[in-house]
Amino acid sequence: MKQSAALERQLRAVDALGYRELQSKFTSLCGYAPGVMKTQGLRRRIVYRLQEIEFGGLNAEDKSKLEKIADGDMLANLIREGVGRAILKGTRLSREWKGVRHEVIASGERKFEYNGKTYKSLSAIAREITGTRWNGKIFFGVKK
Repeated sequence: MKQSAALERQLRAVDALGYRELQSKFTSLCGYAPGVMKTQGLRRRIVYRLQEIEFGGLNAEDKSKLEKIADGDMLANLIREGVGRAILKGTRLSREWKGVRHEVIASGERKFEYNGKTYKSLSAIAREITGTRWNGKIFFGVKK
């Protein structure tokens, strides 16, 4: 596959765009606004989309193969809530509170083990430890 002269010009022009211009270009190419990302990541996505328009996207067979691969990849299937970090199964979280070290183990989606009991949220565990309402992710330092 040989790039057309028009595509080469467009790819070079992307390097000269500022952040706001990149956001606008992304929106015009993809039909939706980009999420929060660094300038270089935005450039890469725009360049990919321009090439996809020029040469075509993935065929159905390739998409299916990639979906099967992603189904088996734990990191590809994280469910993120809000802006915080996702917590993988097996992750140990600890916090010292009033001189006592408290440890929690993530045992699945919305399942956390603490002191031999299973809880649905870190907030419930933080409340158990402190006796007051806390955002569990903040209490355990997962979210700032």
